[in-house]
Amino acid sequence: MTKNVLYALLVGRTQNLGDDIQTLAAAQFLPKIDFIIERDHPRLSKNLREKLRSNTHVKVIMNGWFTHKPLSWMPDPLLKPLFVSFHIHPPISKVFLGRKSVVEYLKHNEPIGARDFYTFRMLNELDIASFFSGCLSLVLDYRYKFSKKIINHDYILLCDLDKEVVDMIKDILIERRIPYISFHQKLFTSSLELLLPQGVKRIIRRVIGENGYQLASAILYELFDASKIRESIIWNRMKLAEKYLAVIAHSRLVITSRLHTALPALSFGVPVIFVNNNLGDPRFSGYLQFFYSFTPSKFINTIKDRKIDLFESLEIQNHELLERIKKRLIRIVDKFINEP
Repeated sequence: MTKNVLYALLVGRTQNLGDDIQTLAAAQFLPKIDFIIERDHPRLSKNLREKLRSNTHVKVIMNGWFTHKPLSWMPDPLLKPLFVSFHIHPPISKVFLGRKSVVEYLKHNEPIGARDFYTFRMLNELDIASFFSGCLSLVLDYRYKFSKKIINHDYILLCDLDKEVVDMIKDILIERRIPYISFHQKLFTSSLELLLPQGVKRIIRRVIGENGYQLASAILYELFDASKIRESIIWNRMKLAEKYLAVIAHSRLVITSRLHTALPALSFGVPVIFVNNNLGDPRFSGYLQFFYSFTPSKFINTIKDRKIDLFESLEIQNHELLERIKKRLIRIVDKFINEP
């Protein structure tokens, strides 16, 4: 009997625009979107399951960061998943992979395309067939074609860098009359947090510190604004993510601390200088070979000592290997989407 195939789009309901970029990376491959599925609770509603015929399966690309709900995560039986660009958050990996049901589910859907070497090693230690697939945001150029002929793309993009780093770069760029765009990426804020008076927020910041305040804001967003997926919000966030991709694609160089800024840049052929205090973060494993990578202090010293001119004719590191990874990713996803 021929299967009736439907398509679901995985979305993460977090403050982070990087999750929307991951959603766009998967959405570009889908011929249509029949359902929205929560990344941390990938289930169909009871009413929806009852409406679907027994010969129906719902294809979904399981890419991105997993998971905020390691003790309850389990995809719906009607979902036919492709696990590619799959990242397991290190602090929850033992809990997540300690569940027999999760290991059995992953084994049933192997091989698992790991987004990073850390996830690859974790899965293989449990005899779950896995391979390093790379991140799906590396192939955003599969659909998104930004013409550089109609926009001045001679600027350098600075995103989420330490103030000392930004100030030093700006001085050099201004001296050389090189245009630039500098910003900190937007986090989506809970409506409850927006209602707090400024004086109250200042007091809270003093009491719990800036990091504690940002964590509390994220929790409030999860509890009050993202408790239910609203499709209008999803599409608006995806449009914002598309605009951000255009800014990346039209730049000649990206200098950032954000992986979800750096990888889309590579997809559009834009070289990346990656400046981060924790280059040993498991999320970065497998990607530093494509960047010019520095800690903030090393980057500042490199520029001051003029050991390398980071603003002239840079090329993507290991470009041929990157292209092979991209081609394989596209081949894997296309096969999944088009097979019966």
